[in-house]
Amino acid sequence: MAQPAGEGAAQLVAALNKLMKLAVGVGVGASALQTSLYTVDGGERAVIFDRFRGVLEETSGEGTHFRIPWVQVPHIMDIRTRPKVISSVTGTKDLQMVNMSLRILSKPDEDKLPLIWKGLGVDWEDRVLPSIGNEIVKATVAQFNAEQLLTQREKVSLTVRNALLKRAADFGIVLDDVAITHLSFGSEFMKAVEMKQVAEQDAERAKFVVMKAEQVSVTVSQPGGLSSWAGSLPSSEMRAELAQPIVVVGNRASLHPISVVAASPCTRYARLPAYASHKYVASSPCTKRGAHLLEHASHKYGCFFPMH
Repeated sequence: MAQPAGEGAAQLVAALNKLMKLAVGVGVGASALQTSLYTVDGGERAVIFDRFRGVLEETSGEGTHFRIPWVQVPHIMDIRTRPKVISSVTGTKDLQMVNMSLRILSKPDEDKLPLIWKGLGVDWEDRVLPSIGNEIVKATVAQFNAEQLLTQREKVSLTVRNALLKRAADFGIVLDDVAITHLSFGSEFMKAVEMKQVAEQDAERAKFVVMKAEQVSVTVSQPGGLSSWAGSLPSSEMRAELAQPIVVVGNRASLHPISVVAASPCTRYARLPAYASHKYVASSPCTKRGAHLLEHASHKYGCFFPMH
């Protein structure tokens, strides 16, 4: 009975040894299989580095792929479009400081991924875009005046876009969109713009005053034009001055109601009142006192008194 028990134990030990060897083999095989496989997710590509041949020209697309363990090492690169904001402070053609921000949508060229990985690495975006973005912005803004940056913004954006597309292509980078998101000027320029607007408003106001003065002058010079401009006096002092009687010399004096328009250099207008129409100025040669009164009122009130 002892021999059969000993044989059974020996068989059990042999079976366990075989199972252990099988488990070791399976484990080694699974480990080798795991190290021989790699997965590329959507929107990514794999650049393969071979220890004997260097960076391979062909890239691996999405899915699971085989590689030689230890000999080949895959490097995953993202090829999806990503945004990048670049801000630059530069000067215009008329030496005005401008703060401009660009929003760039970029991605690497799939055909040039091995070159990009060898020359720039995985962080190619941070290595290239800030430098060429600032360069293009400064070169483009220097071609325009500050006013043109506002009135010709579409042209400026197109110029920046074309220059960036050409410059980025040298590095194997594809730009999907380039847009100007922010554009601001210095405080001195903004003050100058406000002063210019105020000056233009003053010029328009002065132009209107001059036109009004010309209309008044034409109306007064026409026959019967004085009576149409009868209005209100600017002050009671001038009324008292005009209330003094004027002596008319000559028995054939032609009398008209007084109607005077003030045309001082400061472009303010005043008209004599209708209630003063009972005072008269002779169209014939005036008396000395009448002429003196008109001259005195003219100097005192800055008015011009036409006579008919």
